[in-house]
Amino acid sequence: MGGAAISPAIVAAARYAVMVAADVQQQMRCCMPTVVDNQLEKFETDPEIRQLVGPSQIAFAGLPHAPVMERRNALLQSCIDRQQPRLPIVVLKVEIEK
Repeated sequence: MGGAAISPAIVAAARYAVMVAADVQQQMRCCMPTVVDNQLEKFETDPEIRQLVGPSQIAFAGLPHAPVMERRNALLQSCIDRQQPRLPIVVLKVEIEK
């Protein structure tokens, strides 16, 4: 079964893509729900939210390479989408209260 040889450049590009995808997945440590049943209780008891009570920076993680307007529209759409009520975010900087 003779097949066409795969170019070393394609193999290298595929390996790089897998490494980048793994890095992005590691950076996106959570995908926070936009709506929960008891928001006050969730705010007061969720450890990730409690950690974010202090000054922090988060960023919308959807469409990272898209133009600003397209990212803004995707963010707004993610906020109102009831079929998939999750908002992809990345925590950039956290100052933990002591």
